[in-house]
Amino acid sequence: MRSSLLLGSIASFLSVVSGHTWVEQLMNVDNNGSYYGAPGYIRSYVSRDNPNFADSDLTWLSPQNPPGGSRLRINGSDFLCHPNQRQAVASKQFHPLKTLPGNTVALRYLENGHVTQPYIQPGKPASGGLVYIYATTNPNPNTKLVDVLQWGTNSTLDQGRLLNINPFDDGRCYQVSNVPISVQRQAEFPNPIQGQPGVNHELWCQSNVKIPEDATGTLTMYWIWQWPTQANVDPGLPDGKDEIYTSCMDMTIVKNSGVLKNAIGGTSLGAFEDNTPALKNFRQRLANTTFPNDPIYYSPGSSFSSGGASLSSVASTGTQSDVPAQTGHAQQPASNSLNTLQTLPSTTTARSTVASVPGVVYVTRTRIAVSTTTVYDNSPTGVLKRRSAKFRR
Repeated sequence: MRSSLLLGSIASFLSVVSGHTWVEQLMNVDNNGSYYGAPGYIRSYVSRDNPNFADSDLTWLSPQNPPGGSRLRINGSDFLCHPNQRQAVASKQFHPLKTLPGNTVALRYLENGHVTQPYIQPGKPASGGLVYIYATTNPNPNTKLVDVLQWGTNSTLDQGRLLNINPFDDGRCYQVSNVPISVQRQAEFPNPIQGQPGVNHELWCQSNVKIPEDATGTLTMYWIWQWPTQANVDPGLPDGKDEIYTSCMDMTIVKNSGVLKNAIGGTSLGAFEDNTPALKNFRQRLANTTFPNDPIYYSPGSSFSSGGASLSSVASTGTQSDVPAQTGHAQQPASNSLNTLQTLPSTTTARSTVASVPGVVYVTRTRIAVSTTTVYDNSPTGVLKRRSAKFRR
């Protein structure tokens, strides 16, 4: 009976988890974790209550295949931004965020089942993958995704800079449903709808970033969500695949905090908007800039081609030693960066050899597996512990 209910839940939410994600809203965060000022939005944002709204208005997936295309890896032909977001054009109703140098900003988005239903798509990384946030003061509408993935932390804003890496799952967010993860989080982080006691509003996820102190004028930011499929897990994708979503946005950098505090009349999203305060641990999430030592994720030093894949060797073996050297791994982890803690003893499942870590759920072809081979920790806080993982054959 229990498995019948589980299968029923999976089937009923399959269409939801296949939905895609983009940045819905940006907010300034004060020292107490409260949002303040007017909200900001990505380029050419369209509200979900717009009668002409469509997912395709805001979803930008790489690799960018034409109808019937089957390319599994990104390459130098993939544009960074959605066609509607390649120019710095805001919608008439939804304006860019105004913020200050050094400010904390929350980039807010819906989890769309990628967190609460991780078992739907086999071979996906723990915590819904990783979100990389980059910034530049010199945007180019023709920028390609692979160009930005080469940016590091020490370059100028004119050249382009990596600001932060966060897990897609912030540890709190959920889509309201009867699946176990959602039920647990609704109890732990209730988000009641006003006037409807006992009924929760969807709790949005967020990426946290600190605006560079040297930012001036207009700062362009790129939210890049890497959600790859590991090789040798899904029988339909024996080589795995890349799956990367992006949102492109601009911010106006101001010098006077009063400009922000007085800007309280910005456009909201009405009943759809989630007004939950920022994460309690937002400060610990601001400086994770060490690239994960895991070849399923791209970083500086990954190789690309016009029609090939930098991770072809991973697809064939699933081993890190066969992957081209990634220079982004050479930097020494800071105390609060995304660090590799350990490689754990392995246990065998139906299609993959994994290492057991309580609380990390993966799916093989035939059953749910509790597994990972690489564990990351946001030392000393543990924010990112058990957040990123890699299957090995």
